[in-house]
Amino acid sequence: MVSFSETTFIGSPDWMTSKSARRIIRALKSGGQPVRFVGGCVRDSLLGKVVRDIDVATPEKPENVIKILGEWGVSVNLTGLKYGTVTAETEGQQIDITTLRVDTRTDGRWAEVEFTEDWYADARRRDFTMNALYCDPDGRIHDVVGGVADIKAKRVRFIGDPLTRISEDYLRLLRFFRFIAWYNLGLPDRSAIEACGVAATYLSTISGERIWREFSRLLIAPDPVPVLILMGKYSIINELFPYADFTSLDNKLLESMVRAEKRHDAIPNAIRRLAAWLRPIVTNNRSQQIIEKISNRLALTKSERLQLEQLVFYKYELRKEFAVNQCRKVRYFLDDPFAFNELALFQAALEDGNHKSWEVIMQLPHTDPLPVFPIRGEDILALGVKQGPRVGKLLAETEEWWLQRNFLDDRKSLLNYVKTLLRG
Repeated sequence: MVSFSETTFIGSPDWMTSKSARRIIRALKSGGQPVRFVGGCVRDSLLGKVVRDIDVATPEKPENVIKILGEWGVSVNLTGLKYGTVTAETEGQQIDITTLRVDTRTDGRWAEVEFTEDWYADARRRDFTMNALYCDPDGRIHDVVGGVADIKAKRVRFIGDPLTRISEDYLRLLRFFRFIAWYNLGLPDRSAIEACGVAATYLSTISGERIWREFSRLLIAPDPVPVLILMGKYSIINELFPYADFTSLDNKLLESMVRAEKRHDAIPNAIRRLAAWLRPIVTNNRSQQIIEKISNRLALTKSERLQLEQLVFYKYELRKEFAVNQCRKVRYFLDDPFAFNELALFQAALEDGNHKSWEVIMQLPHTDPLPVFPIRGEDILALGVKQGPRVGKLLAETEEWWLQRNFLDDRKSLLNYVKTLLRG
């Protein structure tokens, strides 16, 4: 067993001294085995970023972890038990506790694991050096792979040979680019980039759900454009989406979207950015098929597909010159304040200008209550119309008339309009 080199101290950040973290550490240490924080919480602390998820590593076997936590009154989730992970749920927070392990067999998607007490072996099976850092509860960092130096250099580096590590799980290819987008400020490791290019053809073996989980997180990076260009250069995008030529894709709209989000204090949204990135390929009658194939490849949900199509194909016109009534009609058809704001932000990005009018438009769902269509099917039936398709047709015609008159007519005038339709 290789001894760890003590390189630095992380101090006592809030997440480490939280009530939930302290309780889990005390519980696990009562079993007699060492316990260390690992992965993203250590990495992000060193990078000065907000820590959202806490992971813990220990040689303690999963069945013992479950037993110990039960004795301490901590509830557990066993979704990741196959891989040695027990999720503790305490004080309103989830903490993943994973037994030290090695991968005994990999197939490019999943791994078969074997538990170990060797911290070095556990570190070596992880993907990047910055993710293989351990931290004692007293804040002392343990580093056997050079992760601290790579973090200081803002360098994303595979542990060992890049192609070998990627072939163990081809999703690591996308994960590498996602980490570059979020953490890398220098030139990416060339050998790793080339390995990604070689392995890209195997992305077809990865499920759409896993691809989207990784790609969506790449899209919401502070500035994903340079990384997407890099992925295009090495044909990774074309391997991922072989339905269109992404080699010379114009990224200006996505760049404008990133600026618009900052201007309007909008939280980055993966579907919104995906739409901005894909819109330039909407150039011919095959565009609908291409977007549909990309949606299928990413296993998008029904609501995600709808939002993507609304933005990419510009289904609803919205301009900064629109009056409140015109905007109200768009809102009425969308029937979703979130979708309306997404459309407004998308149009603001298309213009790439700092127009105050867009801010006013985006506030309309909060400042301008949306009217409710005053009549329903039973009102039509009460006028003597028999149940059937004609009821829906009369409602639709009346609603269209109401919209054309800017929602001004009340229930009585609308019923009078229905009567004129019946007489005609």
